[in-house]
Amino acid sequence: MFLLPVLNPASAVRITSDAVNRGLSIFKHHLRAFGAYWPRSVDPNVPAHVDDAVRLNTYIHDGLSHEEYARFFPCIPRRGPSKK
Repeated sequence: MFLLPVLNPASAVRITSDAVNRGLSIFKHHLRAFGAYWPRSVDPNVPAHVDDAVRLNTYIHDGLSHEEYARFFPCIPRRGPSKK
């Protein structure tokens, strides 16, 4: 299972990071890796909001290792070159 937790930035009551870490510790997830992944197009004419809109799809195809991609998406051909 590919698990990408999303924390609600608009929640009225903030959960401490300790509680989030403890709650998520039972799962192998991609919260931190995806949070650190901010690809930008090499084409200067592509606006940042477009890069942001395709961030998750780009992370799946380029941010995951070959082993992770094969595990989570065994029937979907990987597009584009991967750095890993």
